[in-house]
Amino acid sequence: DPKRMQFLVKGEPPQIIRVEKEPFRVVGTEVPGRGPEEALRILFSNFIELSGSYWPKKIEALGLDSEKKLTIQYEQIIPRSDIPDEAFLIAEPR
Repeated sequence: DPKRMQFLVKGEPPQIIRVEKEPFRVVGTEVPGRGPEEALRILFSNFIELSGSYWPKKIEALGLDSEKKLTIQYEQIIPRSDIPDEAFLIAEPR
């Protein structure tokens, strides 16, 4: 799909992260199962724009080896104005 990209994040466990290019946003991820854990697919949808970023109003976690499914859906997202922007800055490595 020319509108999407996917990234393989190596690690333990490795993950596949899928993003849309325009507007740039994460739309899903897959995490393979380890040992007795089941592989998961997490999907993000029904995005709204909030302060220049896109936030999903719906999040679904699906078990890839079963029929397990968890859906979280927000009706309204209200940003907290009491948290300063500096709280979200990434600290420089020391």
